[in-house]
Amino acid sequence: MRLIWTTVITGVDERKLTVGGKRSADGTAELFTESGGWYIRLGNISLYTGDVRPDFQQGDRVTITLEKERTNGNEDD
Repeated sequence: MRLIWTTVITGVDERKLTVGGKRSADGTAELFTESGGWYIRLGNISLYTGDVRPDFQQGDRVTITLEKERTNGNEDD
């Protein structure tokens, strides 16, 4: 079985993670962040694409295919 959707990318974003911080004697805070990777947004769904920015832009029309993997060459598995 194969399911196919056509949709539009609503965003391509790099997520930042706060990994630490410190507060000085005068009360100011400094936060340390690092990359949490790149994500493609499709409406309310975000898909992780890795550590490198994917070659997609907001507004790109894409096709998503979901297909069960075959095992032992049997389509029913």
